[in-house]
Amino acid sequence: MSMQLSLKGASPVAALKNPYIKAFEEHPKNFGTTAVAFQRARLCRKRILDLGCGNGHFLERRLSESPSTFGLGIDLRFKRLFRSSEKLADFPHGGCLHMDIRDFLRESPDQFWSELWVQFPDPWPKDRHAKNRMITAEFFFQVFRTLQVGGRFCFRSDAIAYWKLLQDLQSRHRLFGIAIYQGSDRFESEPSTLFRETFSKKRQRVFSVEFRRTH
Repeated sequence: MSMQLSLKGASPVAALKNPYIKAFEEHPKNFGTTAVAFQRARLCRKRILDLGCGNGHFLERRLSESPSTFGLGIDLRFKRLFRSSEKLADFPHGGCLHMDIRDFLRESPDQFWSELWVQFPDPWPKDRHAKNRMITAEFFFQVFRTLQVGGRFCFRSDAIAYWKLLQDLQSRHRLFGIAIYQGSDRFESEPSTLFRETFSKKRQRVFSVEFRRTH
């Protein structure tokens, strides 16, 4: 689906049922199109992409540490996007986009992102939902293609299947010069997310991966 159609394509009935569609559509932190997002990103040397940004807690905290960094949150849920946009209101280089994550990566330029984050994606454990899983071979290749040399991919999840799949993909294709796998949260010193805080309270195990592009 083209980003240019995703918001305008929302039906009037859906818009009536979900007031966040209009609220996000009219929000100044809604970049609207991939073209605008990439244009804004090029104004900054460092660019962070949060795929599945949720309510924006991570991106808000991350940009507060480095206000000159560009930060973009991608999600499909309008309520989450609106809440993220509200949190990013005071950051000149932060914004959001309503788009399928896989489509967005396909449209991203080569060697564009400094950091790419995926945190607690839906595991879709049932076989009939396999097509919905975010972590796939294509996703792995797109992450490598869109990361800058020296850039890093950061992943954390409670789903061990995703963790093992990323290890398997790297083992087979050897794309990343540095690959670190941890059966705990490697990114505890980084800003948290609502899911991370929930799992911490439940003492639920988290798995993490860091890939760095070296060539």
